[in-house]
Amino acid sequence: MIHRDVKAGNILLNKKGMAKLGDFGIAALLKQGEEKKRTQIGSPFWMSPELILGEGYDQKVALTLPLPPPLSTSHSPSLTL
Repeated sequence: MIHRDVKAGNILLNKKGMAKLGDFGIAALLKQGEEKKRTQIGSPFWMSPELILGEGYDQKVALTLPLPPPLSTSHSPSLTL
């Protein structure tokens, strides 16, 4: 099974701190004889390089974490000496 939308909002923690993966609404199974999926689906900021480049992917698809927003110089103290 390929979840296809792993992101912070879909990772749930129970009272013991165990992580559970939720929201399998766009999950997919590889059909018999099918080696890779090619559909681009999921949350854009969390898409793996394979999806962005239009390459095929399987259950081993990379999880990519979004980059933090760039620092804004108008709201940050000066970093120069």
